[in-house]
Amino acid sequence: MRTNTVEYTRAETPYFKLNLQDMSKNCETFTLVWLDTNVKKERDNNDMQKKLRAIISFLIIFEDFDQCQTYINKHDKSKENKLVLIVSGTYGLQIIEYVHALQSVKAIYVYCMDKIKHEQWAQKYEKIKAVVTTSSELIERIRDDQVVREQIEVSTMPIAIFNEKTHTNVDSENGNFMWLQLLIEVLLRMDQKENEQEELLQICEKTHADDQDQLQNIDEFRKFYSSNTALRCFVSSTASTDQLRRVLFEINIDPTINTKPYADISKKSYFKNEREVLFFLGSIFQIIDVRDDNGQVIIVLNLCSEQNHKFKELFEHLKSKIGEKTDLASFGSLLFQISDYERSEKYYNRLLMTLEHNEYSSRASCYQGLGVIAKRQGLYDIAIKHNEESLRLNLLLPNNYKNTAANYQSLAVAYEGKEDYVNALKHFNNAVDMLTLFNNYMALDVYCIFSKLSKCVICKLIFTQKILVKTIQT
Repeated sequence: MRTNTVEYTRAETPYFKLNLQDMSKNCETFTLVWLDTNVKKERDNNDMQKKLRAIISFLIIFEDFDQCQTYINKHDKSKENKLVLIVSGTYGLQIIEYVHALQSVKAIYVYCMDKIKHEQWAQKYEKIKAVVTTSSELIERIRDDQVVREQIEVSTMPIAIFNEKTHTNVDSENGNFMWLQLLIEVLLRMDQKENEQEELLQICEKTHADDQDQLQNIDEFRKFYSSNTALRCFVSSTASTDQLRRVLFEINIDPTINTKPYADISKKSYFKNEREVLFFLGSIFQIIDVRDDNGQVIIVLNLCSEQNHKFKELFEHLKSKIGEKTDLASFGSLLFQISDYERSEKYYNRLLMTLEHNEYSSRASCYQGLGVIAKRQGLYDIAIKHNEESLRLNLLLPNNYKNTAANYQSLAVAYEGKEDYVNALKHFNNAVDMLTLFNNYMALDVYCIFSKLSKCVICKLIFTQKILVKTIQT
């Protein structure tokens, strides 16, 4: 079982290479990286690690500078979690010039023996939050700063901003707004599997494998969870309200309009003397005013109806295409459409693992989705392999002409990407042949196939002739 503390030394380079990908499986928003040649030699460091994991559960320890730099560089390119870095005075100045400009690095703490010496160069760098000499000071400073980072800089679901001036372009910044709403619709309509809760708990146990407090919480959740206790799990917190008051949201609610659900949970709140309202995921707010009141930022919002945003007609159309029930393939398709290829591939593969052998249609959809992802990434051989499997499955289903035509079209596009125009033309012709067998055959379908041919002029001429013959025949 993988623990959430990972240690590497120069002598363990093969182990480092083997487990570098595994380190990216952090389920938390933040990763805490500690670089120090003496990190395993100091006696109190084991206790420090436990206290640090109580703040940021995923802790990675490096003794070697090059390995740490390699990890940070890989991490920054992946654009996944956010990094908080603890560095010794010895390595501080050496690594700061490399990591300070990286987007993934959010904060740096210098843990050293000579505070005056290292403060002289550290004050030039904005991301260095503190230069400390004691473990207690380091832990206290990271704990206080982390509360602010989690509450202000990061949220559990990104806020999608809708800009009325660009509402006609779904590829603009408003795309995030629309796709977030659609993702929520997919999740709401998705059937729940019996083992999903246990699967989630097992992931949590692996993530917090050496954190006994968290393991106890997970065990209690497994034994006592019910829908009646869900709210208690949500509102439990140890954060100090004084640390959260830098930003205040003032929200106006009109109970007469149709909005996403909300509830006053003040009686269940961890903060007994405060009023607390829980809003449903994806609630839409209009910013009315932003002002500064003696150093405290106040943002005034109106809770909006779901019917008054400018994407309403397009959103309703796309929502109707989702269907009453959805599965991981629907989720994977939406992730693909927002260019999240890595997660899209993950959900297609996960669904394939749960499907029965004779569920040909669902399996074919997954392989077709995987083929589209591979093609978009320029992996044409992989795209061909996935689409051939999808085609094989679709051919097992009676009168499945349109889906089979889509397979032939995808294969043609993949072969064209490889500049194999003979096979590209063959599969485009197969697509047209299949559409002629489809009762609802339309010229628009043929045009969509034809439009995919973008490079080979000869293929286009031959294919145009093929279209004209088929159109006359029908």
